Amino acid sequence: MAIQSSFLSRLLVTTAFPLALATLGSFAANAEIVGPLTGTIGTTGTDDAPGTAGGPGGPVTPTAGPNTDPSNTATGTGGAGGAGGSGVAAGDGAGKGGDGGNATSTATTSITTGAASASATATGGAGGVSGVPGAGGLGASGGAGGAATGASSAGNTDGSAVNSTATATGGNGGVSNFNGSGGAGGTPTATASGSSGSGDVTSSVSATGGNGGNGKFGSNGGAGASAALDNAATGSTTGALSLSQTAVGGSGGSTSGGSPSGAAGPGAHASSTFNVDDSTAASVLTINTATGGAGGSSDNGAPGAGGSGVALTTLTSAGEAFSVSTANGGAGGSTGSGTGAAGGTATATTNVTSPRITLFAGVNAATAVGGAGGSSLNGSGGAGGGANAASIASSSGSFVEYSTATATGGAGGSASGAGNTGGAGGTATAPATGTSTGLISEVYVSSSATGGNGGAGNNGANGGAGGSASIANAPASSTGADGHLTITQDAFGGAGGATSGGAPSGAGGAGGNATSTFSVSSDTASNLTGSVTANGGAGGGTDNGTVGKGGNGTAAVTLVDNAPGVSADVVGSATANGGNSGSKSSGYPGKGGNASAVVNVTGNGAGGSATADASGGFGATPGSASASATVDNATAGAVSATSQVNNGAGWSAEAVASAPVLGPASASSTSSFGLGQAPLVPLAEGQIADVVKLTPTAPTFATGAMSAEGVAGSVETLEATADINFTTTSTEPIYLNLVDYNFSGTSFASLTLEVTASDGFSHNFTCSTLICAENLFNMTDNPLIFASAGAQFVDLTYSYTSGGGDPPGFAFNYNIADTPYFGSGVPEASTWAMMFLGFLGLGWLGYRRARVV
Repeated sequence: MAIQSSFLSRLLVTTAFPLALATLGSFAANAEIVGPLTGTIGTTGTDDAPGTAGGPGGPVTPTAGPNTDPSNTATGTGGAGGAGGSGVAAGDGAGKGGDGGNATSTATTSITTGAASASATATGGAGGVSGVPGAGGLGASGGAGGAATGASSAGNTDGSAVNSTATATGGNGGVSNFNGSGGAGGTPTATASGSSGSGDVTSSVSATGGNGGNGKFGSNGGAGASAALDNAATGSTTGALSLSQTAVGGSGGSTSGGSPSGAAGPGAHASSTFNVDDSTAASVLTINTATGGAGGSSDNGAPGAGGSGVALTTLTSAGEAFSVSTANGGAGGSTGSGTGAAGGTATATTNVTSPRITLFAGVNAATAVGGAGGSSLNGSGGAGGGANAASIASSSGSFVEYSTATATGGAGGSASGAGNTGGAGGTATAPATGTSTGLISEVYVSSSATGGNGGAGNNGANGGAGGSASIANAPASSTGADGHLTITQDAFGGAGGATSGGAPSGAGGAGGNATSTFSVSSDTASNLTGSVTANGGAGGGTDNGTVGKGGNGTAAVTLVDNAPGVSADVVGSATANGGNSGSKSSGYPGKGGNASAVVNVTGNGAGGSATADASGGFGATPGSASASATVDNATAGAVSATSQVNNGAGWSAEAVASAPVLGPASASSTSSFGLGQAPLVPLAEGQIADVVKLTPTAPTFATGAMSAEGVAGSVETLEATADINFTTTSTEPIYLNLVDYNFSGTSFASLTLEVTASDGFSHNFTCSTLICAENLFNMTDNPLIFASAGAQFVDLTYSYTSGGGDPPGFAFNYNIADTPYFGSGVPEASTWAMMFLGFLGLGWLGYRRARVV
């Protein structure tokens, strides 16, 4: 039922509705009011007078309840403001648009038994459009949007469900013509409360700011209205309590026409805050969302910036606790000329304390997404908004606890025209922590940060840089005695903006760096697991310009378990990938990002394992890769380190080092491109090391080194492999030259070196005495065996077994070349080398004096 005046509405609410409800029993009560259709229209100006302002829209105040009905609904919409009058004669000004009417809706339900609900919806009236001035006359502003207020309350005293909902939407501002300003959006206010003796209670609030009015022919755009909620949804029960808040900022008004156009309006800020301390509910759920308004766009004026979004939650509950916060920055406005506006920032946090915390499976505790930067048709792009998400969870019960944070930076806006640049991607950070003091508790902490992509560059413009992603040194996490603690951190740099068009095209943007590091020391956990990943962003590609370089990836984790009297297992892993160089039709002609992965594990005398994996980014200048894995104070487990490098044009290498944990253990692996012979790696107890360096611009194809030393008093096998791929341009000999070697200790058990190569070559050398090994690495000859031109590979597998006693070890270095290496001594013929005759594709040569260390 729609009623056109506040007087009639009050009459119906106070007489007709109660009469009907008394007659019909427990039917729902509804009050719906729409204000006067429009405000009065301003009069047109005369030869001697400007147009007059439009009249305001009428306010409305529908009210439903309190009464005996189980459900009450109130809906109100303010009247629209009238249009301003126009000027007629030259020099006559225009009239302002009328303001939209305000709306206030109230719904109340209060009963003793049975389900109860109340819903209030309020929408402010739209502002009126301004008049058009006469030639040379002054313009006027559009009318402001009407404010909206929604309030609901529902309750019972038994165990039945309660639902209370309030929605408020501010009216949009009116359009302005000729040198005025668009009307401001209307402000929203909403509250909802629910209560029950023991039933489930849901209170939900939504507040949306009105959009700013557009500006035409030189008028500015109106500002969007902000939306702010602060503990607007409340409730009480001994059952389940669900509270929800959504705040949305209004968009700024756009502009068009004029030389130049007016400035577009900014997007409005949105904030939603919960501070909940509940001691009675069996469980509490909070859902908190804030979205900033989009900035207005312009055809040739200044665009509006995106509004920020902030969602903050602090929840303390005596029962189970569930909490989700989400924040979104508004998009920056675009423009036809000049620089696009920046996207809004986003901040989302959750801080939850409860005897038991269980976040929704697959739903993050805190999520933040920065707004995209605005694009430009003839200028630079706007920067993407930054994103920050943080989650803190603390419990005291012996239950499962999850703490999750996810942040994504906004994408940069595109650019066009030589000398301009795409917007930079927004940065991202997402720390998360979880603590528990309960026995046999399980704590899962995960976080992910992704930098925004850089904006594209068109018609000679450069691409924007990808945003960086960083999660470093988050506050410590812990678990109760005999508990399990699992931490996962992932960081991904944004891709650089690609370029196209122009003669030449602009340069591709650089990929964003990624860093994921943390250190945790636990005195209680019986199982401690930590995993980090860091992937640098890819560089921007291009059709005929310069490609962008790949971002670096840095991943590092340190885990220490000092739990007394507990047989703890500690497992750490780190994965790092450098971003690829930007691509073009010729492949990857730029610089790949570097990668570093480091794992340090300290156990409490039980199991410990560490795995590190690093891959440099593709590129004509490939990114280097280094991986290191170390375990101390453990008696079981394994260490493994893998590194890879690839130029995307047929040259690649992978080095893998692994060893068991029978005491101190470490594995290191490095792969790179460069010049010079790889030196010997010093021997160290419990260490396996593997180094490969590709040398496509040197006389050699590759150089490398392998080193292995066992733990004193232990019999163990350490292994290293090197898979090397390269290309030759003509038929030529290929030699594996053994350059030098070291050894330590006397408890040598066995050594195996297996070599496979192109054209089906394969041979395995095994020594069971140190003298045999020295002879093997002192052999020399020049069989001059040739390989066909094209793709080649040489794979080495080195296996060393210690025999107990003092720490025994053996290390050597080598190169792969088309010429033999004789070292500093006089070559000595060896029958070992004759084994290679008849095998196509590899020559074996080496000589170097031995050194005992």
